Amino acid sequence: MKSTGRNLAIWIGWAISIAFIAWAVLKMDLAKVWGALAMADYRWVIPAAVLNIVLLISRGFRWRHFIAPIKQVSFMSSFSAMCIGFMANMVLPARIGEFVRAYVLAKKESIPKSSALATVVIERGFDGLSVVVMMLLIFTVVEPPDANDVFWTSLKIAGVSASIFFMIFFTGLYLFHRRVRFMEWAVERLVGFLPGEYSVKAQEIIEAFRKGFDSIADWRRILKIVLWCAFIWGAAAPFNYFIFQAFDLDLPISASFLVLLSQILGVMVPSAPGFIGVYHAATIAGLVFYGVDSELALSVALVLHIIMFTMQTIPGLIFLWMEQYSLRDIKHAADGEEE
Repeated sequence: MKSTGRNLAIWIGWAISIAFIAWAVLKMDLAKVWGALAMADYRWVIPAAVLNIVLLISRGFRWRHFIAPIKQVSFMSSFSAMCIGFMANMVLPARIGEFVRAYVLAKKESIPKSSALATVVIERGFDGLSVVVMMLLIFTVVEPPDANDVFWTSLKIAGVSASIFFMIFFTGLYLFHRRVRFMEWAVERLVGFLPGEYSVKAQEIIEAFRKGFDSIADWRRILKIVLWCAFIWGAAAPFNYFIFQAFDLDLPISASFLVLLSQILGVMVPSAPGFIGVYHAATIAGLVFYGVDSELALSVALVLHIIMFTMQTIPGLIFLWMEQYSLRDIKHAADGEEE
């Protein structure tokens, strides 16, 4: 049943990506798209690519703080697993990269796989809260030309929905870690349906998973994580801004944050590997909001995606080779961990 549901999600993702590609081909003037690409100043690609690497490195350092209560690992261990996981998200279906990096780190550092996966979950929880803060700032600072604009209204609805989800998600993780009575009761009921030996094994896995949340037990560690989050998400928007400059777009710096928010919400939608289609559509929607021609917006989206794809895939492939894995190995291993 799980495999059927997962395969359905993969096919839905491909259908959405193909639908966008078909829309772009049929509805846009591709000559204009090519013309904009030909006229771009690609010197701006250099700082954009460097910033991508800086963000990957920063995420590697931040992840160590989540892992620290389980084991003090080297930066290279967290960074290599991070890069392999991000690469997997770009080239493998079902966004399996989060399971991949947990598997790679657990195997490399000999820590429980459930604990490694829990650090990924709580890290994504902090990313979600960071997006909520960014969202509040954007809705406070940005003044839309038309408050009833469809994109602006949709962005607010999606933003509020995502905020509610992340707040509930993070609260649930915290209550689970703190062993609140209700959560303990829910866990006991969950494993109570299993036969004796499987129930014991499930309890062991759950406890290892809970151990991965120990990073939220120390306020000093939380402060360090929050500072890293502020840097990572504050530095993510200029990536957009550099490419805006490459296409000579006269947009305020706040536009790079609004487009980033649109991209974040967009990639939550199922898609083919590498967020093909949904990333481009979200970027176009954000730029059209500022009056940018849709063909020019697609050109910007293509360059942004190529840089992101390249700079997140190449380091992962290098570390994959250094760790002597193959794509098939990590896919099968991560599939097993997901099950």
